[in-house]
Amino acid sequence: MLAAQEAEQIRIAEEEAVRVAAEQEAIRIANEQAAADLLAQQEAARIAQEQAAAEEAQRLASELLAAQQAEKALIAEQLAAEH
Repeated sequence: MLAAQEAEQIRIAEEEAVRVAAEQEAIRIANEQAAADLLAQQEAARIAQEQAAAEEAQRLASELLAAQQAEKALIAEQLAAEH
């Protein structure tokens, strides 16, 4: 009878150890997923910043081109007025 009780206690302890190990594995997986999600969010933010910077550079290039064209037109008008 004592051996049966000990065997039952060992079985219960083993089941508890398996349950705890499974919980720890679930926590590890959740932590890895959270880290992956954070990394993805950071990467998305970095891409958005790069895209915004590229759009600003394109806007500035367009403004510069327009200013250069206006300057060229002004010079052409001045040359035409001189002749």
